Amino acid sequence: MTIDEAYEKANAVKPEGIVTPLTFSEAEKAVRKMFRHLQGKKFPYKIVETSGNRYTWLQGGEFRVNCEKGWDDLIHLFSHWYHRNWIGGKPHNKKHARLEKNLRKWAVSKSWFNGSLKREEAEFDAVVVKALTIQDRAEKAKKMMAKWETKVKRAKTMLKKWTLKVRYYDKKTQAPAP
Repeated sequence: MTIDEAYEKANAVKPEGIVTPLTFSEAEKAVRKMFRHLQGKKFPYKIVETSGNRYTWLQGGEFRVNCEKGWDDLIHLFSHWYHRNWIGGKPHNKKHARLEKNLRKWAVSKSWFNGSLKREEAEFDAVVVKALTIQDRAEKAKKMMAKWETKVKRAKTMLKKWTLKVRYYDKKTQAPAP
């Protein structure tokens, strides 16, 4: 397989249906998720939005994302950046094409192109939020109390055990040797 054929396979991976425009919050989540998917670690850089004739790339300790260029550009340039920094080799080769194809397949399977990464903006009443927070804290306090009661019980048991051992060895050391 040639490099051109490898890139044709990568570019052939397209989502079904309408592709939603890329927003910064989606791009930020996508970059973090792609990095965690590939590395298994948290993305180490701050993600910043850029625009105009700028590329999605790491610059000055910040990963700059150009949302105006869309999903294809985001995945393509992220895969180039990742390939350069973690895999190595020429910029356009079969390994990079395979990496880009796999990232595209993964993104399509997660429905990123159809808006699955958009935040659900839910409006809550301040009183309801406060009540839920208090309720959560009360549940946590009960769990922590049960945890510490268990620890106390374990400590009492171990204290009894070691008290008996100390008594046993005290008797052994005080008894006359035959």
